[in-house]
Amino acid sequence: MHLQTLTFDYEYLSFRVEEELLEIIAKAVRENATFLDLSGEKIKTITPAIAQTQHTWRIEMLRRGIDHESFQIISGLNRAEILAYDLKVKEYLALQQAIALDKSTKF
Repeated sequence: MHLQTLTFDYEYLSFRVEEELLEIIAKAVRENATFLDLSGEKIKTITPAIAQTQHTWRIEMLRRGIDHESFQIISGLNRAEILAYDLKVKEYLALQQAIALDKSTKF
C-alpha cells in the first residue's frame, strides 16, 4: 500500500478562506442582510466586530480595483470617505511591499 503525503500551503489556504468570507460578507451587505447574534436575535446596533468587518470589506474592494463610482453606489460612502479608504489601501500595499522586500533580503 502506497501512502501519499499531502502538503498544504497554509498561507494560500488562509488567504482563500479570508477571500471567501469577504465575498459572503460583501453579498450580505449588498443585499441588506439582517445580522443575528448567537441567540438568533436581530443585531440592532453596529458592534465593533461588524464595524471592523465593514472596514475590512471596503478596503478589500478598493484593493481589488473596484472603481470609485461603483464603490460609492454599493457602500453609500461619500467621495471624502472613499478617498480616506484609498489612503488605507495605499498604506496596506506599502506594508505588503515592505514585508515582501524584508523576506527577500538576506543578511
